[in-house]
Amino acid sequence: MTYTYRGGKKLELAKRPDAFVARALPEALQRAGIADDAEQVSSASSRVRARAQDVDALMARSRALGPTHHAYTLADTGEDFLITDRIFVTFREPLSAEAVGAFAGRYGLRLRERYSDRDCLFQLTEHCGMNPVKLVVELSENEPLVALAENDLNYMVTKYDLVLPSDPDYARQWQLH
Repeated sequence: MTYTYRGGKKLELAKRPDAFVARALPEALQRAGIADDAEQVSSASSRVRARAQDVDALMARSRALGPTHHAYTLADTGEDFLITDRIFVTFREPLSAEAVGAFAGRYGLRLRERYSDRDCLFQLTEHCGMNPVKLVVELSENEPLVALAENDLNYMVTKYDLVLPSDPDYARQWQLH
């Protein structure tokens, strides 16, 4: 069973045999001959769907463009769980900059953002040795410094058509524009 943690709760995941996520835009994937129909899932990442037998080879080629990981879904709902190469970590106690640096070095991470003395965003490097899902499990289950670890996710934004109100006074309500 593949699983991870979100909000301190264990989530069972299903690996998509026919898809992966790459930190590359659809145009770059198309130019590289990886995918003609990649779907942009964030400002910098795309989901590629392919035949199951082609996924590993395409992922290997995609890694030349940027971080590339399998696509997952939540096992119980089928909802997309599209990971990035970044994780959020909340430490149990406030840590000094030196202690955060030592933590990052131990796991092959690069500190991207420090939100507080306990909350950080890290990016996996080639020295990490595991994918982001496994790293979140490792930190959640075996790292005494960590209170919470979670995957950074690509979220697809749903666009809706907006119908303007028919109220004739709408134009004068500047705060609604």
